[in-house]
Amino acid sequence: MPHTTASELLGRVQQAARFGRIITTNHGRQQMAARGVQASDVENAIRTAATAIDQPDVGAVRVEGGLDVERDPIESGRSFRPARASSRHRDVSVN
Repeated sequence: MPHTTASELLGRVQQAARFGRIITTNHGRQQMAARGVQASDVENAIRTAATAIDQPDVGAVRVEGGLDVERDPIESGRSFRPARASSRHRDVSVN
């Protein structure tokens, strides 16, 4: 996502989450299980994130400042990779 502001990146990831366009990879599920994080925690963390950081070297967007469903900070942010494009919205892959 070249030449995109942090606000635009965050908006794209949050829009994908609003439309239920989150895909969790096997690695993402393993990491979530190891940390006791539920899918609803990830969704809420995306919705409440404060910023997004482009990580072009790994093809990901890192969101930070989000809260889990109990309103506790999610540990150290999460990275999301744009997956396939749909006709209107991008999917987001949780890694």
